[in-house]
Amino acid sequence: MKELDFLPAEYREKNAIHKARLCQITVAFSFGTIVTLAACFQFALYQSAKQELALVSAQHDDAIAKTTQLAALRSEVDQNRQFAKLYTYLKYPWPRTQMLAKIAKDLPPQVTLRELTIVKETSTASPRSAVTPPGIKSQPAAGDTPAKADLDLLRSQQDRSRAEIQISGTTTDSGALHLFVMALNGTPLFESAKLHSMEAVTGSKQPQSNFFIRLTVRPGYGQPGGPQAPPAIAAEASSKRSYDRS
Repeated sequence: MKELDFLPAEYREKNAIHKARLCQITVAFSFGTIVTLAACFQFALYQSAKQELALVSAQHDDAIAKTTQLAALRSEVDQNRQFAKLYTYLKYPWPRTQMLAKIAKDLPPQVTLRELTIVKETSTASPRSAVTPPGIKSQPAAGDTPAKADLDLLRSQQDRSRAEIQISGTTTDSGALHLFVMALNGTPLFESAKLHSMEAVTGSKQPQSNFFIRLTVRPGYGQPGGPQAPPAIAAEASSKRSYDRS
């Protein structure tokens, strides 16, 4: 049976237009909602990235500050080390009293000293060592601290000379004299001890001989070939530098 439509055509047309508008509003609302959600998500990402950037920037600034501080500490440590070397070089040569005490301690009663002289002999400079001509002040290398420049200047003037002790005297027992020389040879103070001459004395009541001994003094603290400075010396130099700076 055929259905009859009694609604006017104008009503059906308005209904179609209403449905179309409803669909448009639904689509527009959905699109607006999506756009709003996307904008909120982008804003959240922006805020998170901004916070991370601030954190990274703070860490970067902290790292730069620590790097600068580390460089300054290294520079200060290097300056203190150079100052300690200079302080050790200046303050701790072998004391003459210590060398004389060693000679007197090992001296046997059969040996009599007539003269003892401490001299410095200039050795031949090695081909690699640069010797500053007299009257010309050496220029420190770029970046050298004043302490290092002073130490290099002192070494160029002093390290080419070796201290030597010359001893002359008489002995009534040549065996005791040789034992005396052996006792001095190779000690912490003396690098070598050599009996250079021994001559019998004529016309004396008892047999005796004149002798001449050369003692080569070992290099002191801070000199090439010398012993390492004890920790107490380094600590004293560090304290001295801190006191001078204050």
